[in-house]
Order: sequence, then structure tokens, then C-alpha cells
Amino acid sequence: MHVRTVVAAVAAAGLCVVPFAMSADAATSHPQATAAAPHAAASSPLIKGVVVDQSGKAIDDVKVQALDKKGKPVASALTYASQWASGPQHGFFFVEVGAKGTYSLTLSKSGYDTRTISGLEVTKRRLALGELTLKKTLPSTKTTAELSDKSITTKEKGEIEVKVSTSATKRPTGDIEILEGRRVVGEATLKAGAKGEVSVVLDKLGVGSHHLVASYLGSSSLKASKSGSVTLVVKKPRR
Repeated sequence: MHVRTVVAAVAAAGLCVVPFAMSADAATSHPQATAAAPHAAASSPLIKGVVVDQSGKAIDDVKVQALDKKGKPVASALTYASQWASGPQHGFFFVEVGAKGTYSLTLSKSGYDTRTISGLEVTKRRLALGELTLKKTLPSTKTTAELSDKSITTKEKGEIEVKVSTSATKRPTGDIEILEGRRVVGEATLKAGAKGEVSVVLDKLGVGSHHLVASYLGSSSLKASKSGSVTLVVKKPRR
């Protein structure tokens, strides 16, 4: 039998640190388990799950805090690598909430967006949540836009030079859209070799002033961003 000490709640909340013995019956609730797995042997109701990132990779050392319906912390723990017959299950956690009822969980770790899951109804001794996704905090970006020509005729197509910059990389990639309100009037793909710069040719636009914004749609590793507005004036050609 594997024994693991779980912090039931922080000392500031007035709750004690309780040692829990892990029993073999948790193996029946894990699809890969064929032998004893860590779990609380106590009869007090608990919530368990596995925390993963966007790619499905399990994350250890995530703080998991359970709060009652009044928002009072009742238990907390860190995700860790529990031991299964098939190998360690990283990102695993369980928190003993002490009583049946409605709870919320807060998941937090540096470098990730904090997540709160509300309305968890604990009606039995165990509530198994399965995988919970915690998203990595993506680096911010800055998008700027500059018109090649501020005034064109209806026979011409406008062109905008778009630049995307970020402290994370000198070679951001992703899709660019030029918007007039909600309407897309130009598109391009930012490639790594372009070093954050791309020229976007616009659709033909009618006579008048067109207020345009360059929108970088982001990527799996970078946040999206938008430029300030630039104004393109389209005129009738001279006869």
C-alpha cells in the first residue's frame, strides 16, 4: 500500500494536515490501472481528476483548491505523479472536501491561466472529473499596419504592410486578416521566414473612406492582437 500525505487545507484556513492511506480500489476508476493506485482510503467525500495542458500533456505541481458554495476554502492539494501498474500518472490530484454538497475548484500554476470550475455536485463518496485542461499563458503580441498608399482609385487594389512583433520570437507565424468592421477585405499568412512582416493586398473597395484594422489571429504559442485603424480613401479615376 502506497502512503501519501495530502494537505487538506492551508494552515491559515484553520484546517489540519491529514495523512491519508491509499487503497487499491481506485484502480477500478482508471482505465489504465491494473494494480493498486493512490487514493484516499477515508470515507469522507472527495473530488479527483487529472490536470493537462492544451496538448493533453499532464501537469504536475498545479495547486488545486476546493471551495464550498460560500467561497470558503475547504481543501487543497498539488497535482503529482500517482503510481499505476502501467507507469506514473502525472497531473493526478484528489481533495477531500469533508461533506457532500456543491463545490468549486480553482486550478493555478505559474505560466498558466488560472481556471475555476463551478457547480460541482458531490453526492457520493467520490466525484471523478477526468481530465481538466489548464491553458498555458501565451506571450502577447503587437500588430501594426501601414498603408502603401493612403489614396487609390476604384481601378486599384489597396495594400497594407502588417508587422507582428513579440518578445517570445523574432519569427512569429499565423494568419492575418484585414477588417473593415466585421467584414474581411484582405488575408495573408505570416511565415517564419518573413520575420513578422507581410504585405496584404486588399479586395477592390468602393468609393469612400475605409477604416481598416489588421488582425493577427495568433497561434498555438502566441496571443492574437489587432492594429490601430488606418484609413484608405478610394476615389473615382480621372477621365
